[in-house]
Amino acid sequence: MLRLALLNHLLQQRADLRAELQSCAGRTARLSVPPFRLNFQIGTDGFLLAGEGEPEASITIPPWLLPRLALHDPAAERELQIVGDTQLAATLGRVLQALDWDAEADLARLLGDIPAHRLAESARNLIGDPRHIARNLAESTAEYLQEEARLLVARPSVEHFVAEVDRLRDDAARLAKRLQRLEKPEH
Repeated sequence: MLRLALLNHLLQQRADLRAELQSCAGRTARLSVPPFRLNFQIGTDGFLLAGEGEPEASITIPPWLLPRLALHDPAAERELQIVGDTQLAATLGRVLQALDWDAEADLARLLGDIPAHRLAESARNLIGDPRHIARNLAESTAEYLQEEARLLVARPSVEHFVAEVDRLRDDAARLAKRLQRLEKPEH
């Protein structure tokens, strides 16, 4: 329930995203980031309700894609595992990508506008912009997984490997044709 409450809190700050979800009212979905899974139903007001049963659409995000998604890498979005209604999943994906916590607005409700703005500005000056920090963290994590841990492969390495596989396939096809010509009896 805490995950639903968090998503609904973020949706509370974005009427435009709730309006987009209202077009899917009554539909059920599942969002999974293993080992976590959240089943929900979209309410008529665009908020998320607890859902039961088999969802109409399911989006699974492998944990290693999270840094790339945080960087808004379009290639990472194509690696999401989607089952069921792709149009519903696409709508949910757009909404989830656009969700962003406005901490200053939450502070303003507690402290008032001016103190919240000053506190948020002080925090940004002290620790930096959270979006910038998240981007740096995602880039550092991806670099670590590629360079140090060797759990991810860099794009140039993959492209080189694919080119070599293609070359090997073409060489094998040429060799097979030569062998066919040599095995063919001459008349």
